[in-house]
Amino acid sequence: VDAVIPLGTLPLSEASASHPRSKGDALYQVAAAAADADEPTEFQFTLYKQSASSSCGWKCDLLDPERLYIHAVSSRDASPVMEYNTAAPKALRVRDGDYIVSVNGVRGDSAALQRELGASAVLSLVLRRPQLRRLSFQKAGRRPGLFVKYASQGSTCLWVQRLVSGAIAESGIDIVEGDRITSVCGVAGDPQAMLEALRASDPVDLVVVRPVDVVEAHASALVRWPSLVDAAQADLRPHPPLREAQEARSRRGSAKRWVHAAVGLDVGVGWPSD
Repeated sequence: VDAVIPLGTLPLSEASASHPRSKGDALYQVAAAAADADEPTEFQFTLYKQSASSSCGWKCDLLDPERLYIHAVSSRDASPVMEYNTAAPKALRVRDGDYIVSVNGVRGDSAALQRELGASAVLSLVLRRPQLRRLSFQKAGRRPGLFVKYASQGSTCLWVQRLVSGAIAESGIDIVEGDRITSVCGVAGDPQAMLEALRASDPVDLVVVRPVDVVEAHASALVRWPSLVDAAQADLRPHPPLREAQEARSRRGSAKRWVHAAVGLDVGVGWPSD
């Protein structure tokens, strides 16, 4: 998986007043617009890299055991994903918040997906769009009642590891283990600031994301771009060489510290087990 880079923090006092259109809200607006446009919720495409070790041009994490979550898509013209996005129809472009569910036929194991991304210069990928929901609950003196997890560097959201007794469970709102919280009371992009908002706010407004439910169908029903004819007629391979910075970034070690946070309790830091 492409190396994640540190993100700037957003002070809690400035989050709502100075930045009302937070990243969490932006993702929500994009998802809502896609639903209105009746875009495909899952599609397959091919990404071409200069070499197997080259960067794809996105930032992912391995928190979800089954799939990879795209935190950010590179805006650099030289990246493979940007070259793909430039050529692809709008409805089939890669976006922040998408899920990678298959790489060259490998699926169901995020660590295996990561390995496959770095094993080939030609990647056949299946992406699934996110489903975002706005939720609200009142703590009324109770703990929220969830354990969350996030990468110590580069994370833009909180991954729900476990739910316990507390305000969320008792309110009955639609949050399950494996969901991602992308915004807390307008605070987004910085997990620590989001945790602070979750502890300090009441009521609590959330933007929560999970993969869109997809009914398993025959392989021929999966949206693919480009078709074999399109691929034969178009030069979709990247313009070599990709920048040396991509190679250096892709060679960085994949070991990262994950931060485990029990909301209302102490925050601990540990190494991932996988």
